[in-house]
Amino acid sequence: MSAPRYDMSWQFTDQPYDGHTYEVRARAVAGDGTADRSSWSPAVRGKAAPTTAGRPPGLTATAGAGSIDVRWSAPADSHSGSIVRYAVWVYDKSAPANHSRIIGYPASARSAEVTGVTAGHEYVILVCAWNASGEGKPSMSDTVVPG
Repeated sequence: MSAPRYDMSWQFTDQPYDGHTYEVRARAVAGDGTADRSSWSPAVRGKAAPTTAGRPPGLTATAGAGSIDVRWSAPADSHSGSIVRYAVWVYDKSAPANHSRIIGYPASARSAEVTGVTAGHEYVILVCAWNASGEGKPSMSDTVVPG
């Protein structure tokens, strides 16, 4: 199956899948015109065996007055013993053209108070664990609306 997509990351596809074989090629793009693109690289093929930490379970996000209270638990899969930090993604569904805000927390953290949010906007919170292999797949909250 061919899927020539560069803009569909884990938030939308839940990949890579352990044991699946993937083939990738890359090219540089410096604009919208075909003259602004390099040639494709040769294809590289390999079987996925992800070693990132699992999803943080028990994610909750509770809206407050100008803030969002976020809580999660530590993952317990075989790659979670080496977590070095958590990333809390703050996605404003009411302003989707804006970039998500990403806030880092130490491996010991299990909660965060996100401030600087806009009252009445709809937010979704994603929490990912990081280990030496990189960012793991996210847990995602229900939509919350700060007052």
